[in-house]
Amino acid sequence: MNDLWRQRQRAYRRLLLKYSRYVLNDHFVIALLFILGGFSLGYAQLVQNLTPENAAWWVWPVSGIWLWGWLYVGSITTLLKPPDPIFWLPQEKASDQYIQRAFWWSLWRNCGLQIIGLGIISPLVLRGLCMNSWDLLALGLTQLLLKGTLTLHEYRILTKKRNVQLATKQEYLVLFGTQISCLILALRVTCWGGLALAALCLGVVGVTTYRLEDYGIDWQLALDRENSRMARLYRFFNLFTDVPAAQGSIKRRKLWDKLLPQAKGNPYLYCYYRTLVRNPNLSGTYFRLVGVGVLVVLLIPGVWVRGAVAMLWLYLVMNQMLGLASVHRNNLFQYVWPLQPLQQRKALQKVMRYLLGGVTILLVVGVEIVTKNWLLSGGMLVILSCENAVLTGFYLPQKMDKLLDTQK
Repeated sequence: MNDLWRQRQRAYRRLLLKYSRYVLNDHFVIALLFILGGFSLGYAQLVQNLTPENAAWWVWPVSGIWLWGWLYVGSITTLLKPPDPIFWLPQEKASDQYIQRAFWWSLWRNCGLQIIGLGIISPLVLRGLCMNSWDLLALGLTQLLLKGTLTLHEYRILTKKRNVQLATKQEYLVLFGTQISCLILALRVTCWGGLALAALCLGVVGVTTYRLEDYGIDWQLALDRENSRMARLYRFFNLFTDVPAAQGSIKRRKLWDKLLPQAKGNPYLYCYYRTLVRNPNLSGTYFRLVGVGVLVVLLIPGVWVRGAVAMLWLYLVMNQMLGLASVHRNNLFQYVWPLQPLQQRKALQKVMRYLLGGVTILLVVGVEIVTKNWLLSGGMLVILSCENAVLTGFYLPQKMDKLLDTQK
């Protein structure tokens, strides 16, 4: 079982490395640097302007909500496969070693995520609540103990080590109340009191887990949770590249037929419009990117940073939607029918111009909501419109030629 766990762990790491090359591409890294820089600048200005008098009433609930929400980042990664319940049946007793390895590996990884979350909120806590380094250390240990308790409780559920006197929902309610009590005690009274309560909670859960009888792995629950976790991971990767495991089913959407143009002048235009409407991967990627872009423009401070992020986001949307050019490459009728390559280029340019135009309007609306300066918003509209023209008029044909040559 230990060899099987190491083998699957290596395969999982190779999978993450494979898709990370598409996620951390040049365009996304540049946009991410600007976004992180804008948030860091705004966060630093917020922390510098904090005083105990004007921040004590809102810093502790914001910090508590952040720390509580961060507790649920990360879960047990079992790497189980659907055939495992059948093939592991002769060695079901030995399968507990596999789940224990998964538990400890997930615990260390989740503790690392908790340290990252605490590092993000620590400047706000130190400045707004007047904590010292020892208090912050106690708060960090409290967070780690609470996450360990939550991970251990998840292990209990997967291995059927359940308390017969309490239902699973009741256990979650008790755990939720303990988490809230620990964080309120640590942020409002004393961090060491919250640490003591979190240690007591972990001790109780640990002792009861050790004393409860082991009934084996709950295969259905374990597979459902692992499939759900991998589905979330694949949906994230699908924002940047085509993931076979996350391909959605094509929807007919007959109601759009009367609103979309017919295939009179350019058949490629007919195909591209219907591909956007019926393909959930392309349309979902577009709407998610637009939503995230508008949210970033609303939250980032500074006029110049906001404008730079808007321009970079338009460029990012353009590159992420280039997959539309290769959707119909396996359609044999485009090679049999007398169609010119120039028709495909013009159709894609027109569709992309409309897509980027929609992004431009929403980004400008976001800038207007924040700044309430129509002159600045008008200038942003002109700049983004010019960028749209340059991207679709010059950059897109070059990229399209490379894509089509590569596919041939």
